[in-house]
Amino acid sequence: LSIEIFEHAQTIQVLAAENYFVEKFEDYQNAVKSQEIKTAFYRALQFALTQSYVYFSNMATYGFGALMIYFGHVQAQDAVVASTSASLAGWAVILASEAFGDFARSHVAAKALYKLIDCLKEHEEGMRQTINGSIKVEKVNFCYPSRPEVKVARNLNLIARSGEMIALVGASGCGKSTVVQLLERFYTPNSGTIKVDDYDIQKINLAHLRNNIGLVGQEPVLFRGTILENITLGMTGVPIEDVREICRKANAASFIEGFPEGYETDVGEKGSNLSGGQKQRIAIARALIRKPKILLLDEATSALDTESEKIIQSALNEISHGRTTISIAHRLSTIRDADRIYYVENGSVVEYGTHEELIEADGKYAALVKAQTLSKNE
Repeated sequence: LSIEIFEHAQTIQVLAAENYFVEKFEDYQNAVKSQEIKTAFYRALQFALTQSYVYFSNMATYGFGALMIYFGHVQAQDAVVASTSASLAGWAVILASEAFGDFARSHVAAKALYKLIDCLKEHEEGMRQTINGSIKVEKVNFCYPSRPEVKVARNLNLIARSGEMIALVGASGCGKSTVVQLLERFYTPNSGTIKVDDYDIQKINLAHLRNNIGLVGQEPVLFRGTILENITLGMTGVPIEDVREICRKANAASFIEGFPEGYETDVGEKGSNLSGGQKQRIAIARALIRKPKILLLDEATSALDTESEKIIQSALNEISHGRTTISIAHRLSTIRDADRIYYVENGSVVEYGTHEELIEADGKYAALVKAQTLSKNE
């Protein structure tokens, strides 16, 4: 479980399910506590034996000192001083060698821990206003911390009004997915602002913001458990009727209810018991169950076969109604009905408009359409 948590930390953050996984991890810890109590006795016995040699050393030094005094080779006070000094020196070396290692490890661990605690305190702060879903990105510049020399967003500007669908297109690595990363607050822009309903997202409570944003990515992430658990991840008290309705909208109800165990079907390790299209539809249902005001589609159909793509795209078209939707796609047929299409190049918007407007302008978007053998009347 801990490996899954670290591997899929962003998915957990998107779902604001940190507390759910904390409780689940505590359950795993409690399960092994009884075994740890048993082994603690043997570890304590081993510790006692390894530490007792100092006392045997005392017995030997004092015994030898007594013999030296008896035969007149040393004075009594000298023998006592020598034996006591040897004993104290032994204890000092033992305790110091253990303490130095513990101190070094605890210093590093405490530093990381307090950094995390300070971060959690910051996340608990912020506004919790009602979110309608309008988005405004203004003059955003950004570099990933691991690559500070590469600017992936350069004076980036875009607008999505509440309920609108906008699309981001462009070559791979041009900065499209960076918009998703910044909206989810996985990173903070180096300069510029990102606003939701005219509020800077840095001032909005993080969990509140993420609960109002649904993200469907290219590679769906499922955790070991049932289909129902994966859909309601981190949520409690969700009526099964609501889950069924959401799955119907996501075109997932038919295949789920076709399983003998229905919604209690085990998905397997990382969803290994399901096909790619089935996993993607469950991911869509999971995003919808929180009733988000903003929907982010990051190449949600690019890894699917043609038949699965049609099913998923049909579901995405339905669920995007009434929600502010930002769609990132390489297959332009999936976004030609967007209210606005932004062509991104080297981290900047170079042209935008509707599909028809951009085709008429005969710019870079039109060239991309031609490259994919699309036409205005398709």
